[in-house]
Amino acid sequence: MTAEGPIFREPVPDTAGLWVADFSVPYEDAGGYINPTFDIVSNTQGAVRNYDAHYNSTICEWTASDYSVILGDVNNDSKVDTEDVTIILKYLAGKLELTELQLIAADYNQDGNIDRNDTKLILKQLSKKNQR
Repeated sequence: MTAEGPIFREPVPDTAGLWVADFSVPYEDAGGYINPTFDIVSNTQGAVRNYDAHYNSTICEWTASDYSVILGDVNNDSKVDTEDVTIILKYLAGKLELTELQLIAADYNQDGNIDRNDTKLILKQLSKKNQR
Protein backbone atom coordinates (compact mmCIF):
# COMPACT_ATOMS: atom_id res chain seq x y z
CA MET A 1 0.00 0.00 0.00
CA THR A 2 1.11 3.55 -0.70
CA ALA A 3 -0.11 6.67 1.07
CA GLU A 4 -2.54 7.29 -1.80
CA GLY A 5 -3.79 3.75 -2.29
CA PRO A 6 -2.84 0.20 -3.15
CA ILE A 7 -0.31 -0.82 -5.77
CA PHE A 8 -1.88 -3.01 -8.43
CA ARG A 9 0.24 -5.57 -10.21
CA GLU A 10 -0.78 -7.61 -13.21
CA PRO A 11 1.43 -10.09 -15.03
CA VAL A 12 1.48 -9.63 -18.77
CA PRO A 13 0.97 -12.72 -20.94
CA ASP A 14 1.78 -12.80 -24.62
CA THR A 15 -0.61 -14.31 -27.17
CA ALA A 16 0.71 -17.80 -26.37
CA GLY A 17 -0.01 -17.31 -22.66
CA LEU A 18 3.65 -16.97 -21.67
CA TRP A 19 4.50 -14.40 -19.01
CA VAL A 20 6.82 -11.73 -20.36
CA ALA A 21 6.82 -9.14 -17.60
CA ASP A 22 7.61 -9.01 -13.92
CA PHE A 23 6.03 -6.27 -11.83
CA SER A 24 7.71 -7.23 -8.59
CA VAL A 25 9.42 -3.85 -8.23
CA PRO A 26 7.06 -1.06 -9.29
CA TYR A 27 7.88 2.50 -8.35
CA GLU A 28 5.71 5.54 -7.86
CA ASP A 29 6.56 8.79 -9.62
CA ALA A 30 5.87 12.31 -8.34
CA GLY A 31 2.49 12.42 -10.08
CA GLY A 32 1.17 9.48 -8.10
CA TYR A 33 1.37 6.99 -10.97
CA ILE A 34 2.68 3.49 -10.54
CA ASN A 35 5.19 2.93 -13.33
CA PRO A 36 6.29 -0.68 -13.64
CA THR A 37 9.11 -1.37 -16.04
CA PHE A 38 9.37 -4.51 -18.08
CA ASP A 39 11.08 -6.05 -21.08
CA ILE A 40 9.07 -6.92 -24.15
CA VAL A 41 10.09 -10.21 -25.70
CA SER A 42 10.22 -10.41 -29.50
CA ASN A 43 7.31 -12.09 -31.28
CA THR A 44 4.85 -11.23 -28.54
CA GLN A 45 1.67 -9.26 -28.16
CA GLY A 46 0.14 -8.10 -24.95
CA ALA A 47 -0.98 -5.24 -22.81
CA VAL A 48 -0.18 -3.68 -19.49
CA ARG A 49 -2.63 -1.80 -17.30
CA ASN A 50 -1.21 1.11 -15.30
CA TYR A 51 -3.09 2.51 -12.28
CA ASP A 52 -2.68 5.91 -10.69
CA ALA A 53 -3.27 6.72 -7.03
CA HIS A 54 -6.94 7.46 -7.73
CA TYR A 55 -7.59 4.01 -9.25
CA ASN A 56 -7.75 5.40 -12.80
CA SER A 57 -6.18 3.04 -15.27
CA THR A 58 -4.67 3.22 -18.72
CA ILE A 59 -3.78 0.32 -20.97
CA CYS A 60 -0.72 0.18 -23.19
CA GLU A 61 -0.75 -2.53 -25.86
CA TRP A 62 2.17 -3.75 -27.94
CA THR A 63 3.11 -6.07 -30.74
CA ALA A 64 6.78 -6.97 -30.98
CA SER A 65 8.44 -8.66 -33.92
CA ASP A 66 11.96 -9.82 -34.66
CA TYR A 67 12.50 -6.62 -36.62
CA SER A 68 13.66 -3.33 -35.22
CA VAL A 69 12.37 -0.14 -36.76
CA ILE A 70 14.15 3.19 -36.86
CA LEU A 71 11.51 5.89 -36.91
CA GLY A 72 11.82 7.80 -40.18
CA ASP A 73 13.91 5.11 -41.91
CA VAL A 74 11.17 4.05 -44.30
CA ASN A 75 13.49 2.40 -46.85
CA ASN A 76 15.29 0.45 -44.08
CA ASP A 77 18.82 1.50 -45.02
CA SER A 78 19.74 2.27 -41.38
CA LYS A 79 19.65 6.04 -41.87
CA VAL A 80 16.99 8.71 -42.01
CA ASP A 81 17.39 10.99 -45.00
CA THR A 82 15.52 12.77 -47.79
CA GLU A 83 14.96 9.45 -49.59
CA ASP A 84 12.70 8.44 -46.70
CA VAL A 85 10.79 11.73 -46.95
CA THR A 86 10.31 11.13 -50.69
CA ILE A 87 8.89 7.66 -50.01
CA ILE A 88 6.43 9.05 -47.45
CA LEU A 89 5.32 11.78 -49.87
CA LYS A 90 4.76 9.19 -52.61
CA TYR A 91 2.73 7.13 -50.15
CA LEU A 92 0.64 10.16 -49.21
CA ALA A 93 0.04 10.88 -52.90
CA GLY A 94 -1.22 7.31 -53.38
CA LYS A 95 1.64 6.39 -55.70
CA LEU A 96 3.26 3.84 -53.40
CA GLU A 97 2.16 1.10 -50.99
CA LEU A 98 4.11 0.57 -47.77
CA THR A 99 4.72 -2.61 -45.80
CA GLU A 100 3.64 -2.87 -42.17
CA LEU A 101 7.16 -2.08 -40.95
CA GLN A 102 7.45 0.86 -43.36
CA LEU A 103 4.16 2.23 -42.03
CA ILE A 104 5.55 2.09 -38.49
CA ALA A 105 8.76 3.85 -39.56
CA ALA A 106 6.84 6.47 -41.55
CA ASP A 107 4.83 7.57 -38.50
CA TYR A 108 7.79 9.62 -37.23
CA ASN A 109 5.89 11.48 -34.52
CA GLN A 110 4.04 8.31 -33.40
CA ASP A 111 0.60 9.94 -33.44
CA GLY A 112 -1.01 7.04 -35.29
CA ASN A 113 -1.22 8.95 -38.59
CA ILE A 114 1.16 9.20 -41.50
CA ASP A 115 0.92 12.73 -42.81
CA ARG A 116 2.94 15.81 -43.78
CA ASN A 117 3.71 16.44 -40.11
CA ASP A 118 5.93 13.36 -40.19
CA THR A 119 7.84 14.62 -43.23
CA LYS A 120 8.18 18.10 -41.71
CA LEU A 121 9.64 16.66 -38.51
CA ILE A 122 12.10 14.47 -40.40
CA LEU A 123 13.23 17.43 -42.52
CA LYS A 124 13.56 19.58 -39.40
CA GLN A 125 15.74 16.91 -37.77
CA LEU A 126 17.87 16.59 -40.92
CA SER A 127 18.27 20.37 -41.00
CA LYS A 128 19.56 20.35 -37.41
CA LYS A 129 22.09 17.62 -38.28
CA ASN A 130 23.36 19.60 -41.26
CA GLN A 131 23.86 22.72 -39.12
CA ARG A 132 26.27 20.94 -36.76
